[in-house]
Amino acid sequence: MAQPARTTQIKKERNQSSDHCLPPKTPPNYEIN
Repeated sequence: MAQPARTTQIKKERNQSSDHCLPPKTPPNYEIN
């Protein structure tokens, strides 16, 4: 959480993952697959 830029990306990913009910902090590869 030292980098706000990363936090924004994680937040965006979490929002998309929410649709698939995926666990938090999911890598982009997992989302694409």
